[in-house]
Amino acid sequence: MTLLQVAAFTSDFPDDMVEDEHDIIQFGGKGVSEAIGAILSGLGYSVGELDYQGERGWEFSAGAEGQQIWLLLSDLGDYLMLQVEDPSFMGLRPKYRQFREHFLSGLTDALNRDGRFHDLLWFAAVGDPFGFPDPAGEGGRRPAPQAWRWS
Repeated sequence: MTLLQVAAFTSDFPDDMVEDEHDIIQFGGKGVSEAIGAILSGLGYSVGELDYQGERGWEFSAGAEGQQIWLLLSDLGDYLMLQVEDPSFMGLRPKYRQFREHFLSGLTDALNRDGRFHDLLWFAAVGDPFGFPDPAGEGGRRPAPQAWRWS
């Protein structure tokens, strides 16, 4: 089974990281997260509040029809990364797979149409229905993810 797990893209949003002369006070990506939330609201999804996760980024959820998707947007400087996961591990159920496919298709179409987002690539973990490999690479070698444009 192949599940799309992570999108990488660039955007025209200004850098909204907050820092002082010594430290980063707040990592960037809030504006992009808010824009994605607004896009999802426009597609008919209920969108949860943004939750700041420090250097990990901005977490929020979106849902409809009793189904939920968890999202985490991380600003990695040259590009942004959006992780998309099922918080309830229902991803193996056919009804949820249809919901997820519709969600990802709608989000992808909307991001591709919105002139503020560019170079959208989706990554997938093959044979891993419970989540994308840890980007930190802890726990040994993992298979390389596959990437492609989904249009």
